[in-house]
Amino acid sequence: MLIRQATAADWHSFLRFADDEGWQVPRLEIDLFSGPMATGAFALTDDERCLGFITAAAHTRSGWIGNLILPQEERGKGYGGQLFDYAVRYLEGCGVQSLLLTASALGKPLYEKRGFTTIGAIERWRFDPNGKGSCGNADDPLPFSILKEADAYAWQEERRDLLPFLHNRGQAFLAGRSCLHLQHGEDIQVLGPWYTASRCRVENRQLVLKALAAATPGVPLFTDILTRSGLSPVLKLAGFRRTGSTDLMLRGPRPPMLTSTLVALASLGSMG
Repeated sequence: MLIRQATAADWHSFLRFADDEGWQVPRLEIDLFSGPMATGAFALTDDERCLGFITAAAHTRSGWIGNLILPQEERGKGYGGQLFDYAVRYLEGCGVQSLLLTASALGKPLYEKRGFTTIGAIERWRFDPNGKGSCGNADDPLPFSILKEADAYAWQEERRDLLPFLHNRGQAFLAGRSCLHLQHGEDIQVLGPWYTASRCRVENRQLVLKALAAATPGVPLFTDILTRSGLSPVLKLAGFRRTGSTDLMLRGPRPPMLTSTLVALASLGSMG
């Protein structure tokens, strides 16, 4: 068995595994882990046959583990643990202090055995823009500096690989003391990252409506928000529906953002 950096062929295997599990994986995320963050995508192989997959996103102080997946016939053989431990070593080698992930009930025991503890909950919400045009009049997009400042304030670090990539494939919006980024995509759109210093529901409803006005009609829109943000009612009022939840788990120092301004992750659980 060999764990190595993922190739294009491995990504094809990953997409097949993900489809079998019913996962929503944006093309944008694959482009990120095939591009600026390619050193953090790993495949477990046997004679070049992909048996499992995982990604690790190293920022500055924080790092995220995601996309741990094995086909059904390869489970129960210890492969998941091997991949996970490899990803942890990679992040630690990058100097990461806080390791985070979102955990399903299936994966949670694996992470608990390795010292991860549950520190919150993540809710996934979905919105389906109709095909008749935008939801309203979209604002002009904000300059990158606004998103960069909001992100740095929440995380107390600079996420140099992630943010420029997202900014070039989406747009950010501002309402009062809240900032929200919309990731465009042909297959899936994502609301995130999302920050608020006020937690004001009126202000954040304005923000969500601005993003919906710019969303691509006919392309499903997802967001993974922290339950503790208290902004689930804003999404429900805007027409989103809740589709599931996972646990937010941590090993190491708790990043400041978890008790301050973060509302939604920049991804569907895989890169923070």
